[in-house]
Amino acid sequence: MNDEVVEGKVEIVKLGAIEATSPNDVVVRATGMAKTLADIITSRKLYTTINGKKYVQVEGWNTLGAMMGVLPREVDVLERENGDFEATVELIRTSDCAVVGRASSIVSSDEKLWKTRERYARRSMAVTRATGKAYRLGFSWIMSLAGYEPTPAEEMPVEEARTDKRALPEPKTNDNKWARPMSPETLREALQTKAAKAKPANEKQINLVRVLLLEHFADRDDERHQAQEYLTGHKSFSDIEPEMISAILDWMKPEKNPDGSGAYILNKDAKIELTMVARQFMEELGQEPIF
Repeated sequence: MNDEVVEGKVEIVKLGAIEATSPNDVVVRATGMAKTLADIITSRKLYTTINGKKYVQVEGWNTLGAMMGVLPREVDVLERENGDFEATVELIRTSDCAVVGRASSIVSSDEKLWKTRERYARRSMAVTRATGKAYRLGFSWIMSLAGYEPTPAEEMPVEEARTDKRALPEPKTNDNKWARPMSPETLREALQTKAAKAKPANEKQINLVRVLLLEHFADRDDERHQAQEYLTGHKSFSDIEPEMISAILDWMKPEKNPDGSGAYILNKDAKIELTMVARQFMEELGQEPIF
């Protein structure tokens, strides 16, 4: 009787760009990806520290998705009669357009932080939350392997996400009026003084300032507009005078990102001062700061 050799069928597990033939293989490949992800999140500071723990912002979750070959797609956003916005987002595997995840999330009209925000901002945050939640439901285990909390920062309750005011240093009050970090009032005066003597910024400088502001405020466009208006008198960046742009760039003192990408990041003092500016106008509006 002839011996028969029956080859066993190998099941391939496919999680986005990760293809594996065993549970151990899945973990090994995901661990390697998690290390690279952690390096990116740390270097770009794509996380928020809450009560000593690091919660990754949606940009970090989107980075994980891009590494996985899985991208978000907005399905719909509903505005309720009471002002709530509910967004639904799907995760699409780019290799074959298969839907590999889905989640919905709400920005409620009674949330202390969001109830007075513009409609577009509340709609945008609903999509942001749904995106982070969709990634969390499918891939939070990889984020945990990277050393971060498995919940997106945007899903954390405002009261928990609020940073203790003592985390920011107090503005300097010694004999040097311009000592840093400066208070919002002093910073505004300093920029106006610099702008009166500055040369107009060129196109490259203007673009750099725009990018640095966008990166600092991330998806908080309304806060960025308010900060720009407070410091320059113009809510829209395109309306800011070239001389003021030069003054802002000199104040920002951007530094090369240590990750070797060639990109620039804000000077530490400029980050603190922008945060104090945003905190001031949010508190004036009766809103809770989340940073």
